[in-house]
Amino acid sequence: EGLQPTTSTGKAIKSGLQSAGTNLALLPAGLARGLYATASQAATTVAGLMGAGVGADAYNEARDKGKGKAASLAYGIPQGVFEFV
Repeated sequence: EGLQPTTSTGKAIKSGLQSAGTNLALLPAGLARGLYATASQAATTVAGLMGAGVGADAYNEARDKGKGKAASLAYGIPQGVFEFV
């Protein structure tokens, strides 16, 4: 699994880098959507994709911690919604 940060600063930096990577990966989707839609629609598309990614990550995190499918969904869905909003 490699080296994992142990300090809160290290964890925050890791989280920021992961978020930046996700944002860069979603940039083409937002730009493509922006070519045929309004800026608001393009932003909504990207926010929806980001929310889905965060929700999926939270679901997988809960599953990794031994939670069942229903409990993992109960944890992941709100996380995705909060990211979207």
